[in-house]
Amino acid sequence: MSGASEALGERFRAAREARGMSVSDVAEQIRIRSLYLAAIEDENWNTIGAPVYVRGFLRTYARFLGLDPEEAVAAFN
Repeated sequence: MSGASEALGERFRAAREARGMSVSDVAEQIRIRSLYLAAIEDENWNTIGAPVYVRGFLRTYARFLGLDPEEAVAAFN
């Protein structure tokens, strides 16, 4: 992952685009609604709701993209 200056959502978006996948492609594979995946990429946390859900989704999405799940959660916190 690149430096902390790059926004968390941007890192997710870049990693997904590098795999040539759409948000809906990922949603089908990891069973998280595309609405929530888009919210992560836009850092629109209110769409997801409680932080416990955000952290869970971040971990799952990060793992799928080959990003560090704990680093993603730390960046969110």
